[in-house]
Amino acid sequence: MKSNKWNLLFITFASFLVIGIILVTNDIGQLCSIIGGSNKIWLIIAILSMASYCLLESGVLYYTANCIKRNLSFLNAFRTTMVGQLFNNITPFASGGQPMQLYYLTQSSFQVGEASSILLMKFIVYQSALILYSSILLFVRYSFFSKQVNRLGYLVGLGFTVNLLVVIGLFLIGFLPLFTTKLCTALISLLAKMHIIKNKEAMTQKAVANIDAFHDGFRQLMKQKDVLSASIAITLLQLTCMFIIPFCICMALGIQVSSIISMVAASSFVMMISAFIPLPGASGGAEGSFYLLFGIFIMKPALTAVALILWRMITYYLPIVIGLFFCRIKRVNAA
Repeated sequence: MKSNKWNLLFITFASFLVIGIILVTNDIGQLCSIIGGSNKIWLIIAILSMASYCLLESGVLYYTANCIKRNLSFLNAFRTTMVGQLFNNITPFASGGQPMQLYYLTQSSFQVGEASSILLMKFIVYQSALILYSSILLFVRYSFFSKQVNRLGYLVGLGFTVNLLVVIGLFLIGFLPLFTTKLCTALISLLAKMHIIKNKEAMTQKAVANIDAFHDGFRQLMKQKDVLSASIAITLLQLTCMFIIPFCICMALGIQVSSIISMVAASSFVMMISAFIPLPGASGGAEGSFYLLFGIFIMKPALTAVALILWRMITYYLPIVIGLFFCRIKRVNAA
């Protein structure tokens, strides 16, 4: 919990730093005028898109949980989702969300193995859907962006590779647990020799146990073909809700958008680039990549700055606030 408090402090500092840079490099009166004159209906649509993103993720959790075994109310599924959003946003590489979701599911009378299988299914589905979505957008719109932004391929390619390696790693563990165990054991031995890992035996036992649990959950997942297909379809819709938010913001600011697909692709590329930023909320990387890519469409620096602030408020800070709220209320009894 102490590290999370430090992460929140870091996020607060980074937020003030970004806002400070924007205020210093732009006219404050102009920024306020742009926000005041924005189309509030489109801003509401952007917020509703973010809400839909979270509700659809809750729907995947609700659907998979109830298809596997247990009864989980949608309200508890939503609460678990928002807690996951909170800890994903305040931890490096979004690493804190799943452990907290596991805890909250076990508080809803799930066994650890059941909860792990459900979260494993959701994670594989999300990563696979993201790779599929991004691959299509890379194929369709990469040439357009590569002409506009120098070395974009390196940035997007690195982020895409990180996400692809995660998916490959998951499937390796699922289909080749013995190979993965030997590889993991060898890696632990190497790190122990480098004095990075102190207790080699304990780490090895923990890794083997996690791989075995993952493999069991993966086998259960592969048996649920209908659940898997439906979850991927819902997740693709979920990602669309996230990726159209910048388009809604541009419409709110009166910016003419020639291609919605290009906007969606830019949002996907921002997510890809942010994937390898080892800071809570990909601070710095998310803002920088948004400014770089959406500056192509927006052109005017003041409008780009306002769009960046609104996008970050809706997609990042709003889920943190809602997640903090759900962390402080008692669990709603599952029905």
